[in-house]
Amino acid sequence: MIKKILSSLILTSAAFGATVKKTNPAKGLITVVGNEGDTFTQGSIYCVHISPIEQECGSITKLKGQVAVIKLDNKKAAKSIKNGMIARPSDGRAKSSSLAAQPVQHTRLYAVLAPSAILPYEFHNPEYVAPETSTPESLWKDGATIKNTVFGIALSGAFPVGPFAINPGFRYRKTVSSELESNYDPNHINPYVSSTVDSTELGLWLDFEAYRLGFGERSGISLTSGLDFDNSTVTLKATKKDDNEASLNDPIAKATSKLSVISFRVGSAIDFVFYGPFGVTFGTNILVPLAAVSPSFSGDVVEGGERGSTNTSDSLKKTIGHKKASIAADVTLGTVFAF
Repeated sequence: MIKKILSSLILTSAAFGATVKKTNPAKGLITVVGNEGDTFTQGSIYCVHISPIEQECGSITKLKGQVAVIKLDNKKAAKSIKNGMIARPSDGRAKSSSLAAQPVQHTRLYAVLAPSAILPYEFHNPEYVAPETSTPESLWKDGATIKNTVFGIALSGAFPVGPFAINPGFRYRKTVSSELESNYDPNHINPYVSSTVDSTELGLWLDFEAYRLGFGERSGISLTSGLDFDNSTVTLKATKKDDNEASLNDPIAKATSKLSVISFRVGSAIDFVFYGPFGVTFGTNILVPLAAVSPSFSGDVVEGGERGSTNTSDSLKKTIGHKKASIAADVTLGTVFAF
């Protein structure tokens, strides 16, 4: 039903075009007759809509009065053109094409904010546990799980390859957890342990832009998919403090965990280019982490801070829990330069 309506609209808008009276599939020629008052010009390009989203075009090679012969760019297309169809002067688009599948591609450069709703990795802020025995199993327990970040920036580009594009990009993100405070000794407020954990992330991606629906001269909606390479570094700092002794600031533990995650990503973005080549862009990406590679961990409680606990480094590593997430998502908002 929708197809019939679109076809009717196309034919109505072409009421003043030329009517196809004869086709020659063997030579890729069609003969058209213009309406009274129409004027043909040798070499002019005319297009015939063979569906609501597809047109076949060619140039006038012969003309006599209101009769013209058009040689199609695509010789085989003459088989799809029927008598009675309408040929209109080209609207300036490329010649034979699928109108829905051939937007004008421009090289585009992006500078955006790129916060993460869900990171491709996760980790915890360990909370210090005051030992109640002389040989505690661990000095740490899981604190808050960190899965997202507010701050992130990214630079990327879209470089046309025919009707498609290759889109490489680079990003930087940083997370900072809230400070956790816990007793250093059971049932004593002072001294206490303050611990914070943060992460820095460097990411690269390479997307293939399989589809872009253009509107206006440079604006459009893009659909992409590709691979994402993320390298994150998580750093823990735990310090012994005392509200009654402002100068007390003794390190309890330090640790660094590193992890690389490879993900498959799909995304979409919409660009509004409204001031010459400049505009704004908004996008979303969904990532499926596939593999965690090159994990490393270093760190421990400071010497003399074991307090009877054994395997303190392994315990700290396990409690930080720096690992690959099961799903990730981010958003982008910023500027686009299309030329």
